[in-house]
Amino acid sequence: MKRTLRIIGNIFGAPSEAFTELKARPSWFTVFIIIAVVSIGIAWAILPFSEQMARTQMLESGMDAAQIQQSQAIADIFSAGGILFTPFPLLIKWLIFAGLFYLGAQFLGSPKALQFKPMYAVMVHTELILVFSNLINAALLLCFKEVGDIKDVTDLHMIPSLHLIFGDEPVGIPYFTFLRQMNPFSIWYLIVLSRGVAVVADISRQGTEWLVALIWLAGIGVQVAIAAAF
Repeated sequence: MKRTLRIIGNIFGAPSEAFTELKARPSWFTVFIIIAVVSIGIAWAILPFSEQMARTQMLESGMDAAQIQQSQAIADIFSAGGILFTPFPLLIKWLIFAGLFYLGAQFLGSPKALQFKPMYAVMVHTELILVFSNLINAALLLCFKEVGDIKDVTDLHMIPSLHLIFGDEPVGIPYFTFLRQMNPFSIWYLIVLSRGVAVVADISRQGTEWLVALIWLAGIGVQVAIAAAF
């Protein structure tokens, strides 16, 4: 546990040292448990705000009070289980992105001895920055907004991002999905992730930065496409 805590601290303060240690002895399960516990706690904390957003959307869709009450009763049944499963899609996300980075690193000339597990460990540990961002966002939400203030999904996001350039003008969900990713924490995440991939794959920082940026943008593109579809 002491080693895990040291690596976690280094992710925020000395990422190169953290990734060098993970390259030599890759591990990820303990950090996943930490991320899972924190993510579940955040989801529980902001649940009233999420429910208010859902209520508002149902009102805008034309549902009457009885229909809304029935829908919320059904949602309440599944909300606890849904929150408990919040962290598990991350396992799939890390698997996909680690695989893409692994293949990309080989294309850029990584040594043949490159292993998949260190790359996966990089993905898991770098996620701590995004979890920290979510924690800050939840704290700001709880401190500065009331449940009744929530009108749509944009009201749930307190971290400054490019969507603020529109001011009070309504922003479509696909545009918001893209613009909210352009924030200080995302930049920090990309910098640290690039360093991690470069360290474990033993390739140049410049090539890694392009690889990480392209794959990250592709991931955002998928999110935007899903948002547009629904």
